[in-house]
Amino acid sequence: MSRTRIAVLLALAAALAGPLAAGSAAVARIDLAVSIPASSRDDTLQEKAVLRGIMDFAVRAWPALLEIRPGEAGDASARVTVIRDVKAITVATELLAGSASKRSLRSTVPPDSAKSVVPTAAADVAWLWAAASGFQGLGPGPAPGLAAVLETDSLAGLTGWSPAGLEPLAIASSAEGLTILFPRGWLTLGPLFRIGKEAARDLLLQPRQDDPVYAGLARSSRGSIVLSRADGAAQLVDPLVASRQPLAAPPGARLLAIARHEAAFLSGSEATFVPLDSGGTPTRSVRIAAAWITAVDADAAGNLWAWDGQERRVRVTTREGREISAVRPLVRASDLPVPQALAVLADGSFLLGGSGELWRFEASGIPSWRLSRLPGVPGGSLAASFAIAVDRSSGAVWLLDGPSRRVLQFGGTGRTIDDSPAAEASRALSALLSELDERDAGGLERAGALALAADMPLEAARFATRLARGGAPGAADLAAAAEVMVLRDHARAAAGATADLAAGLLAERALATCQQAVDLARAWRDRDPGDPEAGRLLEDLTGRRRELRDATAPKADAPTLAATARAAVSDGQRTGTERETRAVTGRETRTPAEREARAVTGRETRTITVRIVLRAPAAADLAGLRLSFTFPGWTPVPATTDVGALAAGGERTLEV
Repeated sequence: MSRTRIAVLLALAAALAGPLAAGSAAVARIDLAVSIPASSRDDTLQEKAVLRGIMDFAVRAWPALLEIRPGEAGDASARVTVIRDVKAITVATELLAGSASKRSLRSTVPPDSAKSVVPTAAADVAWLWAAASGFQGLGPGPAPGLAAVLETDSLAGLTGWSPAGLEPLAIASSAEGLTILFPRGWLTLGPLFRIGKEAARDLLLQPRQDDPVYAGLARSSRGSIVLSRADGAAQLVDPLVASRQPLAAPPGARLLAIARHEAAFLSGSEATFVPLDSGGTPTRSVRIAAAWITAVDADAAGNLWAWDGQERRVRVTTREGREISAVRPLVRASDLPVPQALAVLADGSFLLGGSGELWRFEASGIPSWRLSRLPGVPGGSLAASFAIAVDRSSGAVWLLDGPSRRVLQFGGTGRTIDDSPAAEASRALSALLSELDERDAGGLERAGALALAADMPLEAARFATRLARGGAPGAADLAAAAEVMVLRDHARAAAGATADLAAGLLAERALATCQQAVDLARAWRDRDPGDPEAGRLLEDLTGRRRELRDATAPKADAPTLAATARAAVSDGQRTGTERETRAVTGRETRTPAEREARAVTGRETRTITVRIVLRAPAAADLAGLRLSFTFPGWTPVPATTDVGALAAGGERTLEV
């Protein structure tokens, strides 16, 4: 092979490698010194300890970017000076690379958070070197592809709400999917905006339409929903047991997120944590050490991640108010002028968005990808301001474009072991969206067909609307098919919600949901009489409705049974109790207790013991009694025990 051809192939390989090649060509060696005046030293702030901490931090965070080599001449020299006073710990960092001018940064750390000095100083050194080298090798990779778009006006048929009621205000994600907040209601949809049982459940829980409009939304990992209203009031909703209770929100504060099992509100730089259960920790306020906060999120551990607009970095603060870390994105200041949205992923990586751009950064601050353009419309770009939410399991990213009344999903269509034809169709649709020109009727028809095959009727309705605007002949058929699929999915969802409520022994709510499911299944059968599944579902639901009516109806010939329940919840650290006494007539005895206050992490073990005392009426013997008990949201299968005979006036104590 000729030398010319070898050179051409090497040049091509280097071009294809791009940022990876540039970033891995040579690791920069930086001579670092740390200076701490004697008056600022303590057990944590010692020069050797801080220097060693920065070296170790750099090895973990940026192994391909730089290494700290104290006392050795290298590509740059840096000095970190740490000074403590009563107000703050100041971290001043200077870096000199070759003949370039000296670069410097000044960061502050709360005086009681000395452990945050090392990550703060290390991040400043890394950013100064990245800036000195022109951010070489730190270019972002390609963003995940557009997977689906929900135009909220397409929800009118599902919800029955007017166009004014379908303006999206906020979004939040949980294990159940994506919850979208509207002026007078909310709706939870699955990935790719599919209609699931959570949507059917939510539609039965909507408040009165004369209540003040909503303004904020947060979801907990245990399914609770916190809503804030325009008048400043806040409310906790438990969708499973259909309970609502007010929360004591601080006046003028903005609802941020749910940190563990507390609602976090922000006013200026002060965060207030309000427990979601009456037996939880007291309400408390902590200060985030930032003068200008433009975006905040909470991670799975309940720590608050706040963008400090003045120092241009992310501060990580615990719920107790102690700063434990900081991340400085390794990009130019002009690339992130004023971030307005922040979301933390499970691995510590995070999203920052605003000014028409969305970035994903690794936990070290290295950029992963950048999104600014939208496929489908020539010249289309992200909105100047938007909200974001992430699915921490699949990595899907949802972006709320309020002015355009739409929500977009990026990513989340990767292959899984239980892939179905619908999953394959959703991937094909995502690939088509990357190159689709919405002015092309043929492309819109292909996209609509793929959306139907992917069980994405709300997306199919969007394409039908586009086709109708252009006068395409297939628009009406596509719209009709999407409407039938919405009806089908709603009926299935209501049937699934009925089964969940019945399994939780919430028979009254199960009956109401089942009645809705029967009506939906009948409408589906009438609309599509050729689909045998509609008839089978209607028959099954009609039978389930009879069972639920029998379970909830008072039994005229049955004695009245008194039951007292005491629930004790222990986690090895403390025990909380709730009591409820209820007189029950008939053969169904249900005593649901309130949920325990603190959140459960993957490493905690929680034991719930329920002591139930049964008392038979004085004038009647009970020949036999079977008791079922469930803790809604905790026990997936009710605990059942045979009580046996109970003499008149007798008493029996059980522990479940």
